[in-house]
Amino acid sequence: MDGLHTFFISGMLAACMILITCLIHYEFMGLVTRVLPRLRGRARRVNVLLVVGGMFVAHTVEIWAWAVAYVLVLKMKWGALLGQVGAQDFWELLYYSTVSYTSLGLGEIYPQGALRLLTGAEALAGLIMITWTASLTYLIMERDWGFRK
Repeated sequence: MDGLHTFFISGMLAACMILITCLIHYEFMGLVTRVLPRLRGRARRVNVLLVVGGMFVAHTVEIWAWAVAYVLVLKMKWGALLGQVGAQDFWELLYYSTVSYTSLGLGEIYPQGALRLLTGAEALAGLIMITWTASLTYLIMERDWGFRK
């Protein structure tokens, strides 16, 4: 597959995955914030645990979604993972997705072909989703813990 074709495919897939990631995150945030008012009389720690726990689940679902996208790219032979990679099964791709999403980037596995742009997009999406989670957590804590004067 030539460079332009690879770039187009990975760009379209990256755009779809970013949209999916944002939608998953938005829906989890909505779910968490709908449940919180029901717990208004509960301890503050319950609210924080609900927010952090719920958003941790959201991040996990998003990482799994990106891993599925990597499976698609590998099945279509649009790219490959090189380096210290074992069998390129789902679990290896899930590990790679986790490292990419969290921007950890250990470097023992590196992408080739359509996976290069997709990996960069996942790192950017992960960074945005993590900061979005931090913002929500802060706002809930500010409201519940009376930080405003």
